[in-house]
Amino acid sequence: MAFGLLRFSYGLFFAAVYPALNALIVKYSDAEFRGRAISLNQTSSQFGMMAGPLIGGFLGGWVGIQIVFLLTGGALLGAAVWMKVNSVKEAKQKFSG
Repeated sequence: MAFGLLRFSYGLFFAAVYPALNALIVKYSDAEFRGRAISLNQTSSQFGMMAGPLIGGFLGGWVGIQIVFLLTGGALLGAAVWMKVNSVKEAKQKFSG
């Protein structure tokens, strides 16, 4: 039950990511490359939606589902730290120069 509620709330919050990401693509890409950039974004998203469950299922059968959740959590925490460090570096560069 708790996992279902967590997945539902994740879906609600993640629904805002796709339009925001497409807006950033439109804002920061050249007009002649914009269509390809959005297409590449959609292609990589669909590839991730296909490859993620396959890899997770394989790993779950190999090392156990608990390890898959720990690996996923670690990867997400690592990505959050990486984004935080890079955003701080970018902000320092922006305001110093």
